[in-house]
Amino acid sequence: MSRITPQYPASRLILAPMGERPLYALLSGLDTLAWVLAIVGFARRHFTARPAFLARATEAVYPFYILHQTVAVMAVWSLVGTTLPLSLKFALAVAATFAGSWLLYEGIRRVGWLRPLFGMKAR
Repeated sequence: MSRITPQYPASRLILAPMGERPLYALLSGLDTLAWVLAIVGFARRHFTARPAFLARATEAVYPFYILHQTVAVMAVWSLVGTTLPLSLKFALAVAATFAGSWLLYEGIRRVGWLRPLFGMKAR
């Protein structure tokens, strides 16, 4: 069996064992670091603006947290006895939990005296 001999010196550097190619390991590490810094710089430049929906979403976090377990239990309890496939039951439970939590949150948000009970500022 013959050994493959690289034709170009650069390919010898890549095909050599790691201990014999410290320059390649150094350049590879620097390349990875450059990519990470470029991605962080891009994210810092383009993702520092606060989206408009974030203020409303921030207010909704705690009420969703309070409501979601009750809504999820009710949704799953209503799906347990059905003969639907398990994956469809899961998808319906997730959708019903989100929709139910959202509807209850919207109702609570509009009723002034309920707002403090769910961690929102009174109006």
